[in-house]
Amino acid sequence: MDRADIRLAIPLRGKYPEGVVDWVNCQEKRTIEELLIIGNLGLRTGIKVGNYYFCVLDLDGRGWTRLVSQQRVSYVKTSKGIHIYLLIKSEKIPPNAVLFYQGKRIGDFLSKGKQVVGVGSTHETGITYELVQRGKWFWKLESMEELRGKWVLGVVLTR
Repeated sequence: MDRADIRLAIPLRGKYPEGVVDWVNCQEKRTIEELLIIGNLGLRTGIKVGNYYFCVLDLDGRGWTRLVSQQRVSYVKTSKGIHIYLLIKSEKIPPNAVLFYQGKRIGDFLSKGKQVVGVGSTHETGITYELVQRGKWFWKLESMEELRGKWVLGVVLTR
């Protein structure tokens, strides 16, 4: 993930880039380590990595770690829940979506034009975004349909 088109500088204890013109497309010359020394790390979603797109499941609440552990994939503990890093094979970038479970919003599927706070960054509450290794760093999927098939517990993706 230490690629100039994915990494992004964001302020310490911040969640969004500040003072960066066209942050969606700019190239960040500093490495992840350099960014974490001076502030927080952002990871831009929707970036093509080979034949895959880098996307993120941003799930609020703590109950999702059980589901993730069944998939044997690593995740990032955040201030409100978890981030799951995905690589999804697709001809075009998958659309952003809101995630619902039993009629309640539980998070977001982030792809085009979005970013998340990365591992090692510090939330404004002082909580550090921490990697929990349970397998591969990325949940690699051959299609959006495969992702939908994994969510057998009634999670609904809507645009």
